[in-house]
Amino acid sequence: MAFLSAIWVCYVPGAARETASFLKIGMRTLFLAIIGMAIGIVTDLVKPLSIEEEREQSER
Repeated sequence: MAFLSAIWVCYVPGAARETASFLKIGMRTLFLAIIGMAIGIVTDLVKPLSIEEEREQSER
């Protein structure tokens, strides 16, 4: 539940920030979102969260 809450806590301010940025500089703000997504993908490839969750589940 905490993980899902953390996603929403990051999503809402990010959406508001991107909306405000879009009004100021237009389509170039999409590059910020794409860079953020790329960082998330690379992070998941290097250290996947699913493996840690599986380890925690198997220890219970």
